[in-house]
Amino acid sequence: MTRVFITKSSSLQPLRAKKQVPACIAPNFRIQHKSYSNFLKCLVASARMKFPVVRLVAFATLSILFVGCAGRSLPTYEPPLPRSQFMKVRTTAYTHTESDHRPYGNSSASGTTLEYGSIRSAAADWARWPAGTKFIILATGQVYQVDDYGWALAGRNTIDLYCPSPSEMNDWGVRRVTIQILEWGDPWKSYHVLKPRHDYAHVRRMMAEIRSFY
Repeated sequence: MTRVFITKSSSLQPLRAKKQVPACIAPNFRIQHKSYSNFLKCLVASARMKFPVVRLVAFATLSILFVGCAGRSLPTYEPPLPRSQFMKVRTTAYTHTESDHRPYGNSSASGTTLEYGSIRSAAADWARWPAGTKFIILATGQVYQVDDYGWALAGRNTIDLYCPSPSEMNDWGVRRVTIQILEWGDPWKSYHVLKPRHDYAHVRRMMAEIRSFY
């Protein structure tokens, strides 16, 4: 994860020695935390202090971070593959300990536990492979069920395969494979799961395509 640094301008006056500076901020306001969550908590705590400089730095940094997230552009759109029983698709792999999945733990977007048994979890654009879609990778014989989705998958012909560990995730890498659809999921059930989450741009993209495709 990219570290964030904030340096004190030479025009600012040094803080008085008697006042305590938060633990997350060292001399010259260099941010020590590597974790955004801890970093943000510390900034909020700093913002409640009576130091005008610290409070200004805290809120300015929070504003930059949140505006950056809100302005995140969607991945490049790909026209959908023809819907058929056999499809050649690009596959990647992910695990629940990746930084962008940690807030959800080992839970899928469907609200179930990510599976790694005889039927394993997979993430995809629910407009192309609705939640509940089951498929088998012909090269490995492994069966997957789509129960998850992700920002990078919306509007893309990529299926992300769940792995329980980073080593297995890295072993899979990126592969183009042929899959056989065993059962299609219900796009409108997927739509109703997505609807309460429509504030997110990638969710709106999937919802729009469900309305368009079906």
